[in-house]
Amino acid sequence: MHGTYYAHTRPGTTPAEWDPLIEHCERTAGLTAKFCGGFAPEAGRLAGLWHDLGKFQPKFQEYLLKSAEAGHAEALRTPHSIVGAYHAWQLRHDELAMAIQGHHGELHSYGDYVNQVEGGAGLLFEAPRELLENRVVEGPPKGDEALWTRFVFSALTDADTLDSERWDKGAARWRCELSPAQLLETLKSYLAEKGRNAPFSAMNELRARVQRACEEAAKLAPGAFRLTVPTGGGKTLGSILFALAHAREHGLRRVIVVIPYTSIIDQTADEYRKIFGNDAVLEHHSNLDPAKEDLRHRLCTENWDSPIVVTTSVRFFETLHADHKRDLRKLHNVAESVVILDEVQTFPLKLIAPIKQALNRLTAHFRVTTVHCSATQPLLAQPNASEIVPDHAGLFAISRSRVAVRWPDDVRQPTTWATLAEEIRRHPEGRVLAIVHRKKDAIDLARAVGEDCVHLSTLMCAAHRRKKLAEILPADKRCLVVSTQLVEAGVDVDFPVVYRALAGVDSLAQAAGRCNREGRLPGAGEFHVFVGPTEPPRGVLLKGADLVKGYLSDGGVDLFAPGLPAQYFQDLTSVVDTASPIPALEKRLNFPEVARLFRMIEDEGTPVIAPYGDWREKVDAVRASPGIKTFRGLQPYTVSLDNRWLKELRAKGALEALLPGSEESWIVTQGYEGVYSDRFGFGGGETPFLEI
Repeated sequence: MHGTYYAHTRPGTTPAEWDPLIEHCERTAGLTAKFCGGFAPEAGRLAGLWHDLGKFQPKFQEYLLKSAEAGHAEALRTPHSIVGAYHAWQLRHDELAMAIQGHHGELHSYGDYVNQVEGGAGLLFEAPRELLENRVVEGPPKGDEALWTRFVFSALTDADTLDSERWDKGAARWRCELSPAQLLETLKSYLAEKGRNAPFSAMNELRARVQRACEEAAKLAPGAFRLTVPTGGGKTLGSILFALAHAREHGLRRVIVVIPYTSIIDQTADEYRKIFGNDAVLEHHSNLDPAKEDLRHRLCTENWDSPIVVTTSVRFFETLHADHKRDLRKLHNVAESVVILDEVQTFPLKLIAPIKQALNRLTAHFRVTTVHCSATQPLLAQPNASEIVPDHAGLFAISRSRVAVRWPDDVRQPTTWATLAEEIRRHPEGRVLAIVHRKKDAIDLARAVGEDCVHLSTLMCAAHRRKKLAEILPADKRCLVVSTQLVEAGVDVDFPVVYRALAGVDSLAQAAGRCNREGRLPGAGEFHVFVGPTEPPRGVLLKGADLVKGYLSDGGVDLFAPGLPAQYFQDLTSVVDTASPIPALEKRLNFPEVARLFRMIEDEGTPVIAPYGDWREKVDAVRASPGIKTFRGLQPYTVSLDNRWLKELRAKGALEALLPGSEESWIVTQGYEGVYSDRFGFGGGETPFLEI
């Protein structure tokens, strides 16, 4: 070697202030080893040492030395990742080579990787011999090469980015240093105070039993667990109690709470922040209120370096199957964690095979404990998980006394919206919730009930729904509500009377959980199952409803029988195609194709900004300065519309592009604000509803 080699330069400075390359490689190696500590520290160290071997090329150094202002942007014209990848490949560290090759962008398919990595053969570089030495390191478990490679790639990209950032800013970034043990003591104090002030009731006693069981089970060895409790049984606090106690017991680093719907995330994260404070809780999802977001939050979302992370099922599982640095950088922080999987009955059946595979690999190889939470456990993803509450079946007896289920006399005889609306309107309780299958059903029934009926669906933007939910939550006022199934899982509404269109067992049981949720009524709440004038959407929802019709014809259904959900999901998987090409693609290390196919939501539609609240101000901010912060400001006003409906609105001139030349997001054209109504959102305005 001749002279000093550099990793980074800065405009307007001298070489004395630049970042020496050897030191950068060694620091990155140390961080990568630390981040891989739970599964492959020495493999991580080697990836860090070799990731920037290509910067020892004279050509690369010429770029940096010729003009410090060129920096990375100019230097990247000289390939450098391929050099370290080629070196690792020559020494038969295939997975490390793939991680190094893609550390500035994305993982490739194995075939593309092999074709490209050979291109490093002719690139000359002058790295010190001690940096190039081979060593024996950990390798991936047989059959689990894909996920292991993603974890190493994640650790490497985060380490490289953090070290480069530390050099650039002169200091390491902020992180919350609170440990699970400290957070556990905070939670225990909160629960003790809450218990002292809570009135005696059957539901409060049930929650106390659940918490005691959670604390006791936390001593068990890491692995897969189930928390099976009735709706309203306190799984939000019980699961976090188990997770923090288990993390303290076994030296795990964080708790990741995975929730299917953003409407549940809002209330869960708010409850955790109330207990643990803002710094300890990272809320990461697309509909986050910008008021909750600051620089610290935005940095933490890049790599999930927080004691408690609350995120969506979409973000969590798609990260496990991603191929790009942008999505994978945070993955290594899933290792050595407790992952709480809320409402596991919502996992898409078409993805149950890769989900099961990924969860089993996390618990087997990455020091992860999973907790499957639900009142309706499907027993599909990790069927052999241990029950946290040993006598969980006995808890469901409380639900039987809390709710009286009234089934339809004849499942072949539908009820008209007019008849159902009259029954709802005249019900003496005055607080009634009706849940239907489709967005159009919700509009039609709400209109039939009358002007004072509150409507809820995803045709309303998140800010609009939050406002409506706040209006209906007080339990002491008359309130008639018609909603799609968005209120079924995890939304803490409590009604003495609930109507639900006949559906699968999971949907019915979750809907029943909104009935007399707190057990405040002197008697049982009323849960009415009706056959509506429309069927559920085709696919899993329709097949689930057909199964329940069959159960009723064969002699009835005990909705609160603990074994019913598992039997139902077993029957459902026998009539639904659950085959997936993803496990085979994982074996072939085809990262791009797996990322393309693994989608928790098949068709998300196209985002349209609802003309609601101060939407115009948010749009102006984006147009004036497009960026992450201003786009975040629009998220609470965004509705995903079916593309056929989008086409119709565009043809009418009712929509215009959010940004010129882009068709990714749309806003309502001035003068057409009537396409969105304060009562129904996009479904009740001047443009006729187009069924999805």
